[in-house]
Amino acid sequence: FGELASLSRKATFKVYYFDTEVDVKNGFVWRRGTAVNPKRTRCGGTDFEAPTKFADSQKDIDAFIILTDGGAPKPSSSRKRRAWILDPGHELDFKDIDSKDIVIKMKHPEKKAQAA
Repeated sequence: FGELASLSRKATFKVYYFDTEVDVKNGFVWRRGTAVNPKRTRCGGTDFEAPTKFADSQKDIDAFIILTDGGAPKPSSSRKRRAWILDPGHELDFKDIDSKDIVIKMKHPEKKAQAA
């Protein structure tokens, strides 16, 4: 969520929690320049199909970001741009990424400091 806090300095966006389904009830708009206190609302297995179908069904969503450790099967292709942000040291369980998807691998803080 630190990365989303950084993004919120520049943009307003919606946040939805998910596991095997999207938690629409606890979704919220993270307004530009505001602080929020994110909370975990889901703890089941991970199904990337849930946020993919949800985003594709929403007219007001242009693109979406999935913050993950990568531990789930590949979902169907999305009609919208999809970004995967992976926890440090993790990979997606699948290697055949859709051509319009983007994968961002976070680095361990100590490795960033060493590289600088």
